[in-house]
Order: sequence, then structure tokens, then C-alpha cells
Amino acid sequence: MFGKISAKALCRAGVIAALYVVASLLLFPFTFGIFQFRLSEALTILPLFFAESVPALFVGCLITNIFGGGGLPDILIGSSATLVAACCTYLAGRLIKNKYGKFFVGIIFPILFNAFAVPLIFVINGSETYAYMIEVLIIGVEEAGSVAIFGGAVYFCGYKLLSPGEDRGRAKNAKNAENAENAENIENKDKHEE
Repeated sequence: MFGKISAKALCRAGVIAALYVVASLLLFPFTFGIFQFRLSEALTILPLFFAESVPALFVGCLITNIFGGGGLPDILIGSSATLVAACCTYLAGRLIKNKYGKFFVGIIFPILFNAFAVPLIFVINGSETYAYMIEVLIIGVEEAGSVAIFGGAVYFCGYKLLSPGEDRGRAKNAKNAENAENAENIENKDKHEE
């Protein structure tokens, strides 16, 4: 997964981790608790583009959870869930080539891992003991909102900017066809003038 890490990749990882922490802590009342909405979870889509975002998301989540008040269970279980989800998202990004398939499979992992891990933290901390599966559904829906809506915006903007895929290929082919047509028209015009 990781070979030699460039300075650019290391800087990108630092920025991703910092963005995760800042986005979480700026929206602190919505970041923690039984009903939560972490805007920072939009960044969990980044392993589809960058391998270095895997440890960056883990570090960002770890730092965020230290400030969260959920104690050691939140720090260990919550951060580990983010790490495992990021690894799975990264692998899905390497295996799936279709732009939309990559997105939809990529968002499944953060949603599922957090949906099951966060209520487990509530149970361990004693705040929820009777409604684990209901909390799984609630956290799953909230996570789906963060990852699918905001993560989708990050993904499709990033895809357009970073991927040499089909969209760029079509645009490049269209431009090349237009240039070839213009060159042919100029050539034909020159022949007619002679």
C-alpha cells in the first residue's frame, strides 16, 4: 500500500488530518453524541484518490476523539473503525475502475464500520444499553448523509480534477477531433486557393 512517501504526499496527509480535526471540532455539538453529524466524514472518500489519506484519516479521527469526551473506547474503537474503513475504501478504489461504481462501493465502508462501531462505544460507556440496533440505524443514516452528500461533492470534484479517466478522455478526444477538423478545413482551404 505504501512505498516511498514523497514530501508532497506527506504534506497532503497532514492537511487531510488537520482538515478532519478542524471540521469536527468547529461543529463540536454535532460531532459527538447519540445524534451526530460529522462533516469531516466527507473526507473518508479520499482513499479512493490518495493512499496517504488512510493514515491521515486515522490520525485526524484519533485527535478528534481525544477531545470528544467518549474516553478510551471512543479513541480506540472509533479511530480503528475509521482506519479499517479507510483501508477498505482504498482497496475498493484500486479494484473498481468505473467512476460511479468506485464511489458507491467506496462510501459503503465508512457508513457500515461507523454504524456498528459508534453504538458499541455507547454501550461500553453505558449511555445506551437497550437499543444497539436502533442506534446502528440512526448512526448509519447520519453517516450516510455525511459521506454520500458531502463526500459525494468531494469525490466528483476530485475525480474531475485528479483522474485521467473517462471525463478528461472525452474532453481531450473532442478537442483533438475539433483541432483535426480545423486543420483539415485549413488544408482544404489552402488547396482551393491554389
